[in-house]
Amino acid sequence: MEKRREVGFDIMMPIAIFGYFLSAIAWRTTTSGGVIDGAATVYMAIGSFCLPLVLFLLGAKFLDPEREFTFKKHWLGLIKIVVSGLLWTVAYTSALYIINKAQFHPLQFLKTAYTVLPHMRYVLQLACLYVFIPVLRMIAANKKISLYFMAVSFVTASLIPMLAELPVIYRAKYLLSFTDFSLFMGYSGMLVAGYYFKANPIKRLYRSIIYALAALALAFSLAGTVGGLFDGYGLFKIAFDQCPANFVLYGLGVYVLLCTVLDKLKVSDRGEEVAKKISQCSYGSYVSSLFFIKAAAMIGISGTMFAPIAAIPLVAILCFALTYGFTYILKGVPIVRDWLV
Repeated sequence: MEKRREVGFDIMMPIAIFGYFLSAIAWRTTTSGGVIDGAATVYMAIGSFCLPLVLFLLGAKFLDPEREFTFKKHWLGLIKIVVSGLLWTVAYTSALYIINKAQFHPLQFLKTAYTVLPHMRYVLQLACLYVFIPVLRMIAANKKISLYFMAVSFVTASLIPMLAELPVIYRAKYLLSFTDFSLFMGYSGMLVAGYYFKANPIKRLYRSIIYALAALALAFSLAGTVGGLFDGYGLFKIAFDQCPANFVLYGLGVYVLLCTVLDKLKVSDRGEEVAKKISQCSYGSYVSSLFFIKAAAMIGISGTMFAPIAAIPLVAILCFALTYGFTYILKGVPIVRDWLV
């Protein structure tokens, strides 16, 4: 059982990364494509499970008390994340300067790095979360404290911001703008939840409730993205842009479903090794993604090259495969494999 569970988590990480590619290609289709396409907005909603699923998986891995933990290893891991993030950010920003033939200026360089590379900001947030892993491991070790922490996390970082957008209590959002708990409560709460649901398989009744909530959350996102085509500043915009609880519930449903399905998976030793190697390329695939997405777009391979309903998933699959292949090659290069991917 334990072997199947670990293989299942190795399989889930590439699924999460593919969700990111699907959302990223769809988002570029609605912005750089010059039109707001219904299929693209639907794919954005469908792929929105990616960030919560990644956090659940990282929590399942790093908060497991059976996983060896030393502060030396922990801080070395943090340094590697920071160095990798900085190197990729410099590489991306330098490429932008070269392509645009812009004159280098230190302050403008930093501003460009921060504003134009949103996917790299998540690496910085991951580094911030990584600092608190020793504390989160102590929380995750106690079942009752974990439940309390998850409940507080969901209410303060997910539910309240959503409710604050409703007309009746909208003024609360001005207070909430000064108390953004998304990183230290919302994200850390998902880390704890990732290990909790790994260590405590839930009964069918509770799984059914989670699936129902996830389906409602996805339906709400779909209503927001599709409806946003006709009402960009009303309830539909709130549904997609200002509803963190929505994405948490949707991601949790996907996580629990995959845990349940993959628990029953029979895997050979060879299959286990392949799943592990692919999973190990996930971080490199993510950080190198923008190079391949932009390169593909420059030669005409994008979500608008033909009907977006078919083009978006095909381009996502192509970029997904290329980045994993690229990362696999880099994994064979000494030093690079330790500090870049």
